[in-house]
Amino acid sequence: MNFFEENVEERRLDPVSAITEVMSRLKEGEAIWLQLLIKPVSDKWKKGGEEIRDKIMQRKKDKKKGPLEEFADGIFHFFRNLTKGAVEPPDWPEKKKSEEKLKMLVLSPGEREVLERVEAKIAKLGFESMIRFVYIDKKDSFTPMNVSAVTGAFKQFNTQNLNSFKMDGDTRTAVTDRKFTTKSWFRKKKIYFRKRKIFDWYKLRGFSSSKPYPVLNAEELATIFHFPITSVGAPLLRRLETRKGEPPHGLPIE
Repeated sequence: MNFFEENVEERRLDPVSAITEVMSRLKEGEAIWLQLLIKPVSDKWKKGGEEIRDKIMQRKKDKKKGPLEEFADGIFHFFRNLTKGAVEPPDWPEKKKSEEKLKMLVLSPGEREVLERVEAKIAKLGFESMIRFVYIDKKDSFTPMNVSAVTGAFKQFNTQNLNSFKMDGDTRTAVTDRKFTTKSWFRKKKIYFRKRKIFDWYKLRGFSSSKPYPVLNAEELATIFHFPITSVGAPLLRRLETRKGEPPHGLPIE
């Protein structure tokens, strides 16, 4: 996520500004709530990144062998090369290991980028993360475009060759209105139940699903959630003016 950074102040990129721009255009009675939940996770998630790295490098996991197994393999390779020496050059395990080191030089630019990003991600602390989004408005003036605008703001983080955000379909409040399917039965009650469920989970700040949650490291979390910078901000967003002041005289300190 460090490609969102820029050293020049006038050209600095702030991905949060896309979300604040949507919020600044809300009319009276509308509200957008965003909730980012995280919890620490053990280092086991790093194994997934290491497996992707090994797959790109075409590394083969060799089991550790004991002294007797290594001696038997040496005898086997010796007689194998002895019998086939007249047809093909000798093939030793050490040569295969050296060939694996040269595979980094033949990786495509896309594969090399994925490898670098994976290495950078698993090098930092990881957290199971979930983003919850709630849009509230009156029924007669509900604006679906605000929902699409918020979900579109998160699509700026998506890439074709790396990770991307995806909405959990089980958490949506939409219910089909087709009359010839059982899914449309008690449609109004189902919609109310789903809305109420999302609202309650938002208040409880809980992880509402039993599905595995994506893991974001500290750098990715800082990219998604931070205070918007002043140089890039929503023009309609009002900022509260603050000033520093001295503490009042006679302030009790005990």
